Amino acid sequence: MSEDGKLSEAAIAELKSKYPGVELDLITAPDKSEVVVRAPDQITYARFIAEATNEKKDRATSMRAYAMQCTVYPTPAAAEALFAKYVAFPGAIAKHLNDMAGAVEELDAKKL
Repeated sequence: MSEDGKLSEAAIAELKSKYPGVELDLITAPDKSEVVVRAPDQITYARFIAEATNEKKDRATSMRAYAMQCTVYPTPAAAEALFAKYVAFPGAIAKHLNDMAGAVEELDAKKL
């Protein structure tokens, strides 16, 4: 991290080299700290959908687990603390992860 609490260019380069070919996005948290998430793979996305649509499961807990599975920075302990402080933040991350996975509000489609 740099002196202003943001990820340094070297730290970003290290994350990119650790996750080659994987889409990484930097998200600013409510406290202005930074979170880096990876695009969900098929297994992670399928697990989230199964949990989020299960009537016996808590949707907020499913979104938090999804956000944790895709967070590559900060450490899991720091991410847990951040998500405990800002309890709705994992839901916002989950929505962004779905966007990274290709979810769209409307399809641009036409009859052929």
